[in-house]
Amino acid sequence: RHLRRWLGSIIQELDLPRPLVAGWFAASSAGCLFSSAEGEPTYRYIEVGTES
Repeated sequence: RHLRRWLGSIIQELDLPRPLVAGWFAASSAGCLFSSAEGEPTYRYIEVGTES
């Protein structure tokens, strides 16, 4: 349920397709860690949620 709510917003923030390494999803927010698509040792973390 929470995955469906937040994953679309996270994917829209990506600059290019990247492999998903890890993610967490809750009622009020979510975050995902992506690795580089080109084999470089770089990661990108994206967090979305409702602000209170």
